[in-house]
Amino acid sequence: MKTRDLTKSRMSGPSLISELSRFCGHSNRLKQIFAETRKCFNDINVSGRFDGNQIVSAELLKEEELAITSVIEYPPTFVIFGQSPYAKSRIVNELFNKDVFPSLEEDSDIKLRMVRFYHGDKNTVSLTLPDDFDLVDNLEAYNGPWVTIPQSDLEIPPIGSSDEASGLAVMEVTQNHPLLRYGVQVIVSPSHNPDQFEEVVNKCIEYATPVLIFGFTSDRLTEQVSGLHFCFEDSMSCTYS
Repeated sequence: MKTRDLTKSRMSGPSLISELSRFCGHSNRLKQIFAETRKCFNDINVSGRFDGNQIVSAELLKEEELAITSVIEYPPTFVIFGQSPYAKSRIVNELFNKDVFPSLEEDSDIKLRMVRFYHGDKNTVSLTLPDDFDLVDNLEAYNGPWVTIPQSDLEIPPIGSSDEASGLAVMEVTQNHPLLRYGVQVIVSPSHNPDQFEEVVNKCIEYATPVLIFGFTSDRLTEQVSGLHFCFEDSMSCTYS
């Protein structure tokens, strides 16, 4: 699997980080314009009343509002899928230009939990259940400073183990990295059964402006790729690498 530093610029183009900065700047400006437009329309509607009758009415179409709010309310989020845990780990490490994920063998069959990266002043990890409760767990990363997240913390406990409940938890990681500035997030999709793929995709892109990355480890396409097209054929285009 060939990789390159995705955060650095090519000779002829801007860097990923500078493009994210531009996008977030435009998004903030759009948010301001949207608020001013709604206030303007409200003033028009108030002033358009005469003897209790509405003479003039101004409003955005619902489709227009949804298209705008989907950009200004949800952060740009890189959502990583892949044919194997190895492919996902390589993409994560290339995005951050350092070994945040442990080096996995190409034939590794470990079960990865869902991981969400945010910006923070220092490296932290925690497990959060779907109801937003933090899970108190004895993670290996708690034992001291770390650069690479311990593999045991990333793995979903096997069914029947005493830690089975933690398999539902999402690992939340903070990193002081330029990629994560401006509210940008990175989400690594969890390991799952084939029939759960659409459910996993919807969970990963919820409350996000998604940029999908799919890692290949073989020349043969899998059903997951077709699944991504099916999930987004009516809403957005997908790019794979």
